[in-house]
Amino acid sequence: MQLRSPNLKPSGAKVELMSYATIMVHVDVFGDLGAHVKVASELAERFHAHLIGISSWAPTSVFLAEEALQDPMPSTPPLHEMKSILDIKGQQFRAAFHTGGRTAEWRSGLDFPSDYIAREARAADLLVIGRQSGYADTLRSLDPGGLVLKAGRPILLVPKDVSSCSAKRIAIAWKDTREARRAVIDALPFLGMAESVTIVEVCTNEFVTKIEDVSNYLCRHRIHANCERLQPMLDTSTAQCLLQFVRSQKIDLLVAGGYGHSRLGEWIFGGVTRALLRDSLICCLLTH
Repeated sequence: MQLRSPNLKPSGAKVELMSYATIMVHVDVFGDLGAHVKVASELAERFHAHLIGISSWAPTSVFLAEEALQDPMPSTPPLHEMKSILDIKGQQFRAAFHTGGRTAEWRSGLDFPSDYIAREARAADLLVIGRQSGYADTLRSLDPGGLVLKAGRPILLVPKDVSSCSAKRIAIAWKDTREARRAVIDALPFLGMAESVTIVEVCTNEFVTKIEDVSNYLCRHRIHANCERLQPMLDTSTAQCLLQFVRSQKIDLLVAGGYGHSRLGEWIFGGVTRALLRDSLICCLLTH
């Protein structure tokens, strides 16, 4: 069900939208830099932002030694060798993106990646991460859901085979929660550059929210947004309904609040955030 756009006209006064001044991107310890790093670099150019590459690797705890004998964990080299490997990755990152008068910063630490990056996120406006595939070594792999909860910054999740994020057609997955409201604010730099913005609410019961208020709010920021309410088919989840809309409308960035319910509840009953982290084929901007 498509709703008519509000009659509000953008104010004649110039409204300054915030921008992303610093973008931080997670780099895997092993393998190539990854397509998501290319996305981060392109975004840094688009927003004239400082780029920070970050990686982390946790040493095996001696307290897990006995358990490891029964359930072997991936072996890790000595600390000095781990630090050397991280330094080499940093050199590769700087060499790839320290060009044309542009600076690229590198940070690394010997800690669990999600914990380390969440602490360092104080230095950035936006975090860019890639989707993990296959077996995740917890000593050097990110927990995307954990990072969404801990970082206090918007997280741009880039699927494995996506190497660009034009963000020309944006959908906002709306639910009247604190997380969704925060996501709209955090996405303003993208929304201000978009060609098309749609606020989408999936109606799972008779209660609907005033999404026109969100459209009016964006209009006052000189951003035109359409509103659309979706009625899911029988046996179709909210996440499936959203992803079907994304495909049909050729959306290339989905903005959503992350974990409006507890993470435990999402894992037990299923949830939108969990599905987006796992199934989305386009970039997702998630904020908790």
